[in-house]
Amino acid sequence: MRHYILFVIFAILCCCTNSKNNEALLQTSQNKTEKAIVSVPQKNKGEESKKEATENEVTHENHRENLEEEKNLLSNSAPAQSFEVNSLEQSDAPLPTMEVTETTSPAPSKKSKYQISGPYMYENLCIYLLHGEDKIKTKNIITLDEAMASEKIKVYETGTVSQLSVENLTADTAIYLHAGDIVKGGKQDRTIANDMVLLPKTGKKSVRSFCVESGRWSKRAGEKLDQFSSNKYQVASKKLKLAVKYAQNQQQVWNQVRTAQSKLSKNLNTNVQSNVSQTSMQLTLENKKLKEKTQQYMEALRHLASEKSDSVGFIFAINGKLNQADIYGSNFLFSKLWEKLLHSCATEAISEQVIEHQNPQIAQVDEWLAKMRSGKEKARKVNTNSRNIVYQSDSSIGEDVYVDSDLFDGGDEASDFEEDDADDLLHSSYTDTSDIDPDEMQEQNYDDSNNIEIDEEHEWLDENIDEEGDLDEGNEEDDLDD
Repeated sequence: MRHYILFVIFAILCCCTNSKNNEALLQTSQNKTEKAIVSVPQKNKGEESKKEATENEVTHENHRENLEEEKNLLSNSAPAQSFEVNSLEQSDAPLPTMEVTETTSPAPSKKSKYQISGPYMYENLCIYLLHGEDKIKTKNIITLDEAMASEKIKVYETGTVSQLSVENLTADTAIYLHAGDIVKGGKQDRTIANDMVLLPKTGKKSVRSFCVESGRWSKRAGEKLDQFSSNKYQVASKKLKLAVKYAQNQQQVWNQVRTAQSKLSKNLNTNVQSNVSQTSMQLTLENKKLKEKTQQYMEALRHLASEKSDSVGFIFAINGKLNQADIYGSNFLFSKLWEKLLHSCATEAISEQVIEHQNPQIAQVDEWLAKMRSGKEKARKVNTNSRNIVYQSDSSIGEDVYVDSDLFDGGDEASDFEEDDADDLLHSSYTDTSDIDPDEMQEQNYDDSNNIEIDEEHEWLDENIDEEGDLDEGNEEDDLDD
């Protein structure tokens, strides 16, 4: 009898021990599952890759399978007990949606008439590509930087701040001068005021310009006084572009150059002004630290235009704020310009402090572009070889430039430009002005008196030049008059 009682007590103790072990094992598996669920991001902060989303899903599924296996083991070892695993029910909830880094609108929008892809991001700069058909079929056109590098164009100093002279030296190739292109050299660095196509065999033509280097009125070392040597960059910053292209106000251009230099210096923690000429926008863009920073943006985004064979333009946003759209007549032309365009956007992005932001979705970008294109016609201008139409609304300003691309191939008919034949879209540009003071958009009409005032401002420099003998190199003054 004693042995029977001991055996019963021993059996009861074993059952209790087994029950406690099972409870401990279940608690451990519950903790594991709850930990796995907590580790899944509940809110997407910043840009996360699709790979990380897939890994989260795989990890989450593995924890569910492990939990099922552990539950079955417990059930087999302790059939008399029932376990309710609440954590398993929580794990059935869908994983948080990961932000997509590239999407494409399924078809050209009825609003903007373009297919849009993106966003493509680096730090605070966001790019959206615009896809469409080529309006200009010919490839017989080169950009100003290509032409100057291969000596197929001459850009002459005229001695007048607001005017340059250009000459296409080719027999059969058109040259595209883009508004905002900076030419280096002469008496002071200048930027081109308006889009222009310079046809072959048309001789010297005048082009509107603005100074982006106040103060200097002399030759720099290694450069020519009567000509400009290169074009590598465009002006950078929304307000500077607007001052050049629309307000066409020289004082505003100088003010915005200084503002851009100040903001870049602050954000890069270095003085980006050159000791050679502190006011030169061109030399600022050549600053070593700025070039290193812009190169990071370039490496991340320069591949876009060449990889998307139907892309004809782009829209960019800085810190989530849509800024400007540029659309071109063909992918061929857009691809040629992309490096300079991207460099300008990157420089502007660097000048702005990086802040927490959300980039617009494709539908928002499409709606924005349609709004930018809805302004009323403000002005119509006929340049040497183009028809330019300016549109403006309360929150935008833009311009469409049309050309007759049949003339790009040269020949005797190259000089026979007719406005009515200019129906090939060369370039459309739209800028969001909702954050711009209307006074900054007031156009300044230049006449000879403005040029005289600017020349008088630099008169003391001319005296220094004479004393130093910099102009004593033949008849350079006569060359300027030719």
